[in-house]
Amino acid sequence: MLQGNGLVLRVLLLLMVAVMAPCIVPGGIFSGAPVLHAQGPPPPPPPPPGGPGGIFNPLGPMPAPPQNPLTEEKALLGKFLFWEEQLSHDNSIS
Repeated sequence: MLQGNGLVLRVLLLLMVAVMAPCIVPGGIFSGAPVLHAQGPPPPPPPPPGGPGGIFNPLGPMPAPPQNPLTEEKALLGKFLFWEEQLSHDNSIS
């Protein structure tokens, strides 16, 4: 039981040191240094990527490997599997 109390005291002491350290170290929150205030409005944000207006250029069609070309059957299978609800854990989502 005494070891448990010693651990609690150590934790409390460590917590007190962590809370009080910023108050007593040079440059801490009570150092007396002047508080700096903003001078005027903040600078404007940088322009967004992608050119004027921030709209990204389209990527174009996705390349298909020549040994496995995209077919209508593969596209239909992908659409079917995307909306298939029985693949989910509780049959509620695809």
